[in-house]
Amino acid sequence: MTDATRKSGQKPGGISAQLLESMASKALYQVASQPAHVPFNPAWVTSLCEAVCDPDWSRKSAVVQQMLDAGVPPLSVVEDYCAEAARVLGEGWCDDTRSFAQVSIGVARLQSLIRDLFEAVPGKDIAHSRDVAVIVRGDEQHTLGAIIVANRLRHEGHSVWLGVGRTDNEIISHLARRDFDMVLVSVAHEHNFETLNGFINHMKMACSPDTPIAIGGSALLRVDPDATQDPAADLVSANIEDVLARLKSGPRKRKEDKTT
Repeated sequence: MTDATRKSGQKPGGISAQLLESMASKALYQVASQPAHVPFNPAWVTSLCEAVCDPDWSRKSAVVQQMLDAGVPPLSVVEDYCAEAARVLGEGWCDDTRSFAQVSIGVARLQSLIRDLFEAVPGKDIAHSRDVAVIVRGDEQHTLGAIIVANRLRHEGHSVWLGVGRTDNEIISHLARRDFDMVLVSVAHEHNFETLNGFINHMKMACSPDTPIAIGGSALLRVDPDATQDPAADLVSANIEDVLARLKSGPRKRKEDKTT
């Protein structure tokens, strides 16, 4: 542990208690005042990538504090900047500008930061929460996007089952036992569209007829719509707001286990 880490009162990999208080107060202020939108700044992505790969954990807190001071909402730090930083780190591994160890450590610290940010922002208390399955198929290597989505859904007051690193059969078996209000599949690699519709059909057979299947993930931003078959899903969008709107408009099911 570095001297900077000791002085900041933070645990290794985490952020300082002072910054947590700052995030919470700024989140409450932004909800109350609805300040002007802050344009996306790529320089902060670069700074965040360097910070999470630096041996000095306190650099991460300093970058986040700069973003908050500039008026960036805590949720935007997660959904816009952390997500983009993870993508940039992944590209660095692919083009050999960053080592596997650097990328692994950086992504792990981004996950820690995401958890701390969501804990600092007051969650919503809604009257009709939904039960959502967020799924990352076993052959997907990138899970940070799904973790962000799952935390955002929980922040919005919904219950989430996060299925990561499971086989298709394990996922289907779990869906058959639970009556989810929505199933959301995160797709990070374009090649997974080749088998996606078959997987969707299996999920539809396992779920209740009125359970919507949604497809999201970064692959939707890169796929060629003219060369790829549209997923046979009820909702296809890389925007979490579309998922939240669909959950809000859909009926809430009774929470019960199908096996009982």
